Amino acid sequence: MVNSISFRRGDLVQLNSGGQRMMVDEIEDEAGSVLVCKWYEGHERHVRRFYVDALRHVQMNAAGG
Repeated sequence: MVNSISFRRGDLVQLNSGGQRMMVDEIEDEAGSVLVCKWYEGHERHVRRFYVDALRHVQMNAAGG
C-alpha cells in the first residue's frame, strides 16, 4: 500500500488512536514507510518505530502544547 501522506524529520505527529505528541526523528527506510519517533514524559525520553499508516500530523497550539 502506498501512503500519500509524507512525513519529514522534525514533524509533530500522533498515533491515529491518540496519545502523546511525538517528533519524527528519523525516516528509517527509502520508501518512508517506517518512522522513528521520540517524545518525553517528564524527564524520561522515549524512542519507538511506527508505520506511517498509524500516524497523523498534528499542529502545535499557541500555548505550546
